[in-house]
Amino acid sequence: MNFKFLKVWRKSSTETFKFIEILFFLRLRTMVTIMKEYSIVRLKGNKIEFPEEVFKALDLEKCEYILIETDSDEKEAIISPLAAKGTDLVEINLIVKNIPGASAKVDLFLGENLINILYEEGEMMDEDKSTVVRLVDISKSKLNTEDIKKHLKDLDVVEEFEVLKV
Repeated sequence: MNFKFLKVWRKSSTETFKFIEILFFLRLRTMVTIMKEYSIVRLKGNKIEFPEEVFKALDLEKCEYILIETDSDEKEAIISPLAAKGTDLVEINLIVKNIPGASAKVDLFLGENLINILYEEGEMMDEDKSTVVRLVDISKSKLNTEDIKKHLKDLDVVEEFEVLKV
């Protein structure tokens, strides 16, 4: 398929030149897109005040919550927008059976109850168990945290859980 594309562009030297120009433009555009910007910020106690350009670049004016993922070994953090203003944020920590479809059962329950998953992560603990973390927005759901706890207790794949209002 790529060769046919190249043959079409090679019919005349002018078109070949255009093809090279377009390809170069796309590579240059990609290089510009992946460049990072750096800001130096003075700490104020344990608080960070974001410079305006960082605030805008991350689109934080729309956010009520951000996620800070830290790596203590590397001494670095990744900051990501997490939830818009008006979000009713809840953290759900689960230990589920390590069987096919276990996370799907939990996610189906959340989706059926209009609970929006904003962030999820999980990993295998051992052959029989996995740990699962969900940060969810319950603002459109009729369920509150106590209702969620009752429903999670009834799911046969859930062994332990914790539901925390953020």
